[in-house]
Amino acid sequence: MKVAFVGAGPRAESQAEALMSAGLGDVVGVWNRSPERAHAFANSLPHASAHATVTEMIEVTRPDVVSIVTHPAYRIRALRDAIDAGARAILLEKPIALTPPELAEVRAMGEECLIVVNTQYPWMAHWREIRRLVAEGALGEIRSIRASTGVDLFEQGPHLLSLALSTARAAGLPDPSWILAAGDGEASFGDLTVPAHTTAVADLGDARLQLLTGDVSPRVPGETNIFYQQQVEVTGSEGRVWVSLNQGWELWTSAGVRRGSSAWPRDDIQSQADLFRDLRSVVLDGGSPEGIPTRMSVAGADAALLFAWRESIDTGRMVML
Repeated sequence: MKVAFVGAGPRAESQAEALMSAGLGDVVGVWNRSPERAHAFANSLPHASAHATVTEMIEVTRPDVVSIVTHPAYRIRALRDAIDAGARAILLEKPIALTPPELAEVRAMGEECLIVVNTQYPWMAHWREIRRLVAEGALGEIRSIRASTGVDLFEQGPHLLSLALSTARAAGLPDPSWILAAGDGEASFGDLTVPAHTTAVADLGDARLQLLTGDVSPRVPGETNIFYQQQVEVTGSEGRVWVSLNQGWELWTSAGVRRGSSAWPRDDIQSQADLFRDLRSVVLDGGSPEGIPTRMSVAGADAALLFAWRESIDTGRMVML
């Protein structure tokens, strides 16, 4: 699989490592707002070339996938340039938009081209196993899902929503129809000011989704890194599962307790490679994108919930979806 990169920072480097070390493809082109950085990245790879524009890169290299890993403020322009140049498929970093109008524009572009969002956590092996157990009814009827992070909703909110909602969908629960949230304090996400400490509840039909960020989120036992303070707890009528980013997972059912490991960055490297593997099956082998849980039709709805989360904080009202 031939991959071209729009952006040449750390995320591009980690993606390229996952792609090539797993033997799934090669990097063929690089563009960056800083030409020096584009040339440096391209020169570190065996078959990549640096280009003056996104259009030139796509027209010359004809990639199977264009991975957009720029600063969030530049992504919409890069996405439009890639689609107009004839990109077959696009892997887009998150957050996919910084405002609701931007999100509407990105979702519309998803109708023109296959766009997959690089929220790679659902590909982690333990999350695949947990979604399988939920889908098979190991926890019984799902009553609640709680997702929390120690940082703000834009920094890690896309990951939390992807994990929580993909698990809810595995259980056959409907997407939320409303959300009610409150918040306090301010945090910076790039040039954006966002609420730092928030709590929210949304419906999943008869079940409920609780979302927590910042200081109001519960601590992960044994975790000292604030960016690793991520956990999801799923409670059903016959069992419960708890999953952390870096301190393992535990499943309680009438059959007993099962425990497993989770570790950053090991799981991230593995999940990035598995995402590329599934993407390759679509773009090269003609597989259906319906099996990719972060395709735009799904990730766009998750992002809409993120903005509704903030709107409810700003207005103090329940937001209907």
